[in-house]
Order: sequence, then structure tokens, then C-alpha cells
Amino acid sequence: MKAFNISYSHKRLHIFVLILFVLKFILLFFTQTVDADAVTRTQLGHQMMMSPRFIYEGIWAPIHIYLTGFSIWLYPDIILSPRIMNVIFSCLTLYPIYLFLKREFTAKDAFIGVLIFALSPIIFRTSLINLSETSFYLFLAIGMNLLSISYKSFKSVITILAGLCFSVAAGIRFEAWPLILFLGLSLLLTKQWKNAFIFGLSASLFPLFWIIGNYYTYGDMFHSIRAVNVLEVTDWENLLRKVWFFPFMLLISIGPFFLLSIIKGFTNFKKLISSPWILPPILFFLLLIYKSVTGTIVHHPRFIGTLTLLCLPLIFQENSWIKRISTNFNLQALGISLTLLLSIIYNTDGVSPLPLVKNKSVLDVTKTLETELKKDQDIFIDFIGWDNSYYISLELYPITKNQSIMDGYNSELQLKEKFDHFHNNLKTQYLILSINHKEWVYELNNVKLIFESPDMLVYKTNND
Repeated sequence: MKAFNISYSHKRLHIFVLILFVLKFILLFFTQTVDADAVTRTQLGHQMMMSPRFIYEGIWAPIHIYLTGFSIWLYPDIILSPRIMNVIFSCLTLYPIYLFLKREFTAKDAFIGVLIFALSPIIFRTSLINLSETSFYLFLAIGMNLLSISYKSFKSVITILAGLCFSVAAGIRFEAWPLILFLGLSLLLTKQWKNAFIFGLSASLFPLFWIIGNYYTYGDMFHSIRAVNVLEVTDWENLLRKVWFFPFMLLISIGPFFLLSIIKGFTNFKKLISSPWILPPILFFLLLIYKSVTGTIVHHPRFIGTLTLLCLPLIFQENSWIKRISTNFNLQALGISLTLLLSIIYNTDGVSPLPLVKNKSVLDVTKTLETELKKDQDIFIDFIGWDNSYYISLELYPITKNQSIMDGYNSELQLKEKFDHFHNNLKTQYLILSINHKEWVYELNNVKLIFESPDMLVYKTNND
């Protein structure tokens, strides 16, 4: 099929993808799953594998959960299998990105675009843990490539396929929902009336299915979207941080060289009526700022990945100095190096290219409990930080699924109530407590301390 015709002359792309795959596969054994969402998605995927069911409502879109369960079914390693799947998906994504940019610009531009996306530190990090963004990027990139073909060929079948890819993407992450609208509007602006109608209809299949399911279950078509903790603006400094967060994450993700080109692309209003790829990233960027200011989106750096992909066409819009980069290896290396350097300098959670447990005592307590715990024994995991608590939970999940894990949304009173409920209703237990809650064990009998660190304590109790 022409949409996926990559000739032998593009061997440098194949070589790069192969090297990237080998590198990421090796890194899987030296990095950890340190994202709470990734842990929860892995556990939900395992539950899906053990007890398959059809999901038609809820907070999270279901397709990534199906994919996670399928990966564990193929290779029964709860922790490693979903991460291998993501590495494969991340490498496959580079092919439709290349084809899309090559069609819209040149082969050299396309290869630079692949390098920018693949080596973006935030996107690189995301691909090493089981988050839904990576599979989302794959279907988004395939959909963009197919839509690029249909835009120039006016073939309805290709438009339908593009819409179906966006529909699958909408079943992975809800970012696809506004993107479907933005791309539809862009097609209308470029007078692609038929394509806009066909694309909108085929792309809306999953969103329609999901809102019907949520309305049937909860009486609210947009239950998934409304079920968000609103983070209110407290002062001017807080407001400025909310406004600045996603632009700064785009700088980290794509680097200063290419961000300047994107800014120029944002102001290229003449292209709005001749190219369908200018309006969507502008509208999506404004949507991110709006949701950030209103407190309806969490400030996860990885949420910038979709905008990074959407912005790739803006980099090459009639930009002479980018053309010079495409023919100069030293300039290419400098641009990518500055991007990676920024992620190292601004070494905050979710930005560094490698997902690693920063608290070494967390690794120690995990090793201790892997030898202590018996199959399906009960364990209470106090909140000791999102990454720490959920990393411990996932590492111990193959041994015991009888876990009571606390999250950062609980108040001190709620944490104590859950602790009391856990202790009063179970017998042999393991307790991982924050050092701030060490007084909780004073009221317990038959408690044995088996691990201690500056920020956590581990006890074994027996209520027999």
C-alpha cells in the first residue's frame, strides 16, 4: 500500500529504528516503572487478562487496558511485557511519522522530524513504562499519514481509514476527541467538504459509543471528562505557573532550535486555508493552556507529547534555517543535544529521559519484602510519594494482589481510617508506613519491625 511504502533507499531510517529498539530494550532492565498511572494500568491490564470483560463506561478509555492484558497473555510477565509492547509501539510510530513528513515536505525533513520525536526526552521516557500515550501516538501518527494521503488524493476509503485510526486513538486517550474536531474544522477551512464529513463520521465511532455507555451507566454523557479533581488558582504566582507549564514542557520536549520554528509556524496564518496541519496544534495548545489555568488537567510533563507530534509539520513550514539544519549533521546534533541537555538540567519528575527510582531505600524495602512475603498475603502500603508507593505495589503484585495502597488524594484522617480498617479486618499483615505515621503501630500487638529507613518503616503483624 502506498501509504506505507518505505523503499530500501530509506535504510538510515531502518538502521536508526533498529538501534533505538535495541537501546530501549536494554534500558528496560536498568529502569523502573515509577509512574502511578502506569502501575494502575498494568494492574488493570492483568485483571483484564485474568477475567476478560467488555468495557463501555468509566474514567479511562479501554483500548490500552485491552492491549496491556493482551501483552501479558502473550508473555506472562506482569511487569516486563507491557513495557516491551510500548517499546515496540514507540519504534513503529516512527514509520508513519516519516512517511507523513516526507509527503508534506522532503525526505531529509522527515528524518529530522523522526529524530526530534524519537529523542524527545519526555517521549523517550514515556515509551519505557506502561503508559497509554505511546500506543496513542502510534494510531495518531498512522491517522495523520492516511489523512495526508486522502487530502491530496480525495480517496474516500483512505479518509475512512484515517477516521478509524483516530477513533481507535480516541479509545486510548481522550485527547483524540478535540483533535477530531480540530482536524475536521481544518478540513472545512481548506474546503475539503467531503473529506471533513467522512472523516468526522468515521472518527466519531468510539466517542459516540463511549458517551452512550456513560449516559446509560451514570446518566452523564461526559462522566469521564468531568471526573477530574479541579486544582484552583490560589494566587498570581500560581496562575503564572499554570500558564507557563505547558509552553515550558514543549521547550523541554522539542528543544530551543525547533521551538523557535514552531513559534514562527504558529504565526503563519496564510497557511490556515491551504494546509490542514496548522490549525490543530494551535487550537490544541490553547486548549492545554485553558485546562491548565482552570485546574482541570494535572501537570504531567508527558501530556506535552501529543502537541509535540502535532507541531512537527510547523517546524518545516518555509523555514530556511531549518533547511540548513537538514543538510548539516553538526547542526542536527547540536539541536538534539540542546534538547537532551535541557532535560538533564531541569531534572524534575517526568522530564528526565530515564524513569528511575530516586529513593534507594524503596529498592531495598522491595527486595526485603520479596523474600518475606508469601503468596497472597495482605499488605498495607502507606503514601510515601506517588512514584515510591506505586513502584512498591507493582513489584510486589506478582506475589500478592491483596494490597491496600494509599494515594496522595487522601487526607490524614482518611489515611488513618483506611489503616484501621485494614488492620481490624485482616490477620497476617505487612505494613509499609511513612515515617510520619509511625505512631499508628503503638496501638497494635505482635508487631515486628523488619525494615527501617529515614522515610519509611516496614512491620510484620499477626492478629491470631
